[in-house]
Amino acid sequence: MSSTQSMVLYLMIGLMTPIGASGLLQALEVPQYAFVSGTATLRCDYDMSDTKLYSLKWYHNDTEFYRYVPTERNGPVNIGPTDIFLLHEVSRDARHVTLSLGRLTAAATGTYKCEVLAEHPSFRTKSAQAFMTVLSARLGPPEIRGVRDMYQPGDTIAVTCHHGRDSPSQPRPRLSWFIDGKEVGSSLLEVLGDDKHDGGSEALSFKVSAQQVVEAGGSVQVECRASLGPLQDRAVKTLRVKMRDNFFIISGAQGTSRVEVSFMAATMLAAARLLLGVS
Repeated sequence: MSSTQSMVLYLMIGLMTPIGASGLLQALEVPQYAFVSGTATLRCDYDMSDTKLYSLKWYHNDTEFYRYVPTERNGPVNIGPTDIFLLHEVSRDARHVTLSLGRLTAAATGTYKCEVLAEHPSFRTKSAQAFMTVLSARLGPPEIRGVRDMYQPGDTIAVTCHHGRDSPSQPRPRLSWFIDGKEVGSSLLEVLGDDKHDGGSEALSFKVSAQQVVEAGGSVQVECRASLGPLQDRAVKTLRVKMRDNFFIISGAQGTSRVEVSFMAATMLAAARLLLGVS
């Protein structure tokens, strides 16, 4: 799956907030992030098993933009005009209402609240809300810097990952490093630049001994992931270390002496004997 496909998949997941089993409002779904000119899906689940629904309303920053009143004969759905998104009712039944917000603008950022009101005589009211940020630009892959074509066994390998988002007004993604699919521990990491309150950072570097790469077979795949809520993108590089000649040990019959022979030299000697017919 490509990084773009992965990003779209994560965006569609949204943020589902369970409310509880106490009746009326059951769950709220609001995406944590969306994009300018894009779409976002909102969903409100409710349970009227012991009463009837009087009204269901949606608010953006405390301004009502959708109302459903089942008892109204003329047009049970009232959708208020808005210039910050294009509103469309996707589906509605006795347990949920799903809306689609299209042509999003930056002003669509804010708190979205669903409010459920029960019928007479209780007129019980319950609401839930969640915050959605509308981003002006897509996440995009991070950038890995400092990787050389080849390292020597005695080197210390230091690489850095940058988030790739230039706008200071946009939230910074959380960066994380992986080596051959396993996340790098915090003891090997160094945060560069300001570490923002939302958990994002400007850059993240880590160091590893080239000898450790040798012990892993001479090459490892390093991956930097940039995560912003459910959105994610990544960059991948390969670290390669030049391998020294391998040595093997020939032990004496009595185990009192050892002779170290270069594997390459031993191979050449065996080939020469084969050509000369020497046993």
